Amino acid sequence: MAMPPTLALALSEYRTQMELIRGPMADDDLVFVREDGSPMLPLSVSHAFRRIAKKAGLAGVRLHDLRHTHATFMLRR
Repeated sequence: MAMPPTLALALSEYRTQMELIRGPMADDDLVFVREDGSPMLPLSVSHAFRRIAKKAGLAGVRLHDLRHTHATFMLRR
């Protein structure tokens, strides 16, 4: 499954914002980083996702669940 154009746009905008803060990024830089470019702890990302999911009415959905959902969609295609 190809990346949806909306996700590509969101990632491009995120990269632009991060480059304003940190300077030029390499293609292999991490997505989930602190402003100084150091990696975020996985638990921090999970907690942030949990808060966002709850606000979206998806309480109980874990970030890892999205991986399984994506894999299921890929298998069905």
